[in-house]
Amino acid sequence: MAQLGMAGSNLLENEEGLPGLVPMINGMRRYQESAYRPILPEREIIWRMGTVTLQKTIPDSGSQPKRPVCLLIPSLINRSEILDLCQERSLARWLEQQGITTYILDWGMLAEDQGASDMDSLILNRLIPALECVQKINDGSVHVLGYCMGGTIALGAASARPELFKSLTLLAAPWDFHAGSGALAARVKFWAPSAMTSLASRESLPPEWLQTLFASLDPLLAQKKFSRFAALAQGTAEEHIFIALEDWLNNGAALPKPIARECILDWFLHNSPAQGLWTVGSRPVDPSRIDVPALVVASRQDRLVEFECAAILHEILPESALVQPECGHIGMIAGRRSVADVWQPIANWIKNRA
Repeated sequence: MAQLGMAGSNLLENEEGLPGLVPMINGMRRYQESAYRPILPEREIIWRMGTVTLQKTIPDSGSQPKRPVCLLIPSLINRSEILDLCQERSLARWLEQQGITTYILDWGMLAEDQGASDMDSLILNRLIPALECVQKINDGSVHVLGYCMGGTIALGAASARPELFKSLTLLAAPWDFHAGSGALAARVKFWAPSAMTSLASRESLPPEWLQTLFASLDPLLAQKKFSRFAALAQGTAEEHIFIALEDWLNNGAALPKPIARECILDWFLHNSPAQGLWTVGSRPVDPSRIDVPALVVASRQDRLVEFECAAILHEILPESALVQPECGHIGMIAGRRSVADVWQPIANWIKNRA
């Protein structure tokens, strides 16, 4: 269970005189004292290179009818557990139940992986070999689903090796970082100088720096979410999902310096992907030339990857469809409407292209 930190501890000790914060304080205490831990069967590691692993939620059970095969790619900022969160909310295991053989790419501790220290090596030396492994095991190209930055990175791989992809699902994947209101880009512009100063004396960017950035988009988020949590009945699916999700949020991964610099300076500040300036292996990543069927999932409720930032890919990719759920960024994976509004359309789309 993640620690609340000094600010949270002080709040718990000083409830008197803060009646408006009491529900939040009660929710924070309940989360901190909860004994619940997500219990899921251990994922099988079938391939490893550096700190990156290819994992399977359900081991192969011998011969079975030919099924669609999908590789799930998480963001770099948070760990892959979001794709296999808990018994009540696991995208990977749900896809398996829908008849789709599912793998998860886990980046591990990239800050310790010398062979994947920048975006080029991450894609060329880690993601593409993992795709080749899945292709070899299943004797065919692979449906790929990338969540958040995982989708953007998957586009880089599809640009370099399109033959590995049977289809590409881009779930809240940013592309035009200056589209929409630009609220996050403005925060990054304000935050970047201090982050770059910190990086000057470090080899990686700690996850706490990124958590601070995202939290600044909604300073009242902690109050709202912990107040809602305090009102949940104990032992419910909603309680378990909240705890598993909060543990995941508090267990981020450090970014290697070159990747952090590229994401902050090139992507957010200079908007290099949308400007046609992002390259993988010295080759421009141009979605208009990626001849792979694509499903773009973008939401107007998403505050981290705004609708315009992600939906622009529907206009650029040669063959694509667009799904517009009414879910927030994390809600697409863990929210009440995620299964019906996001997962089911994705499963249907993949199976129609099997």
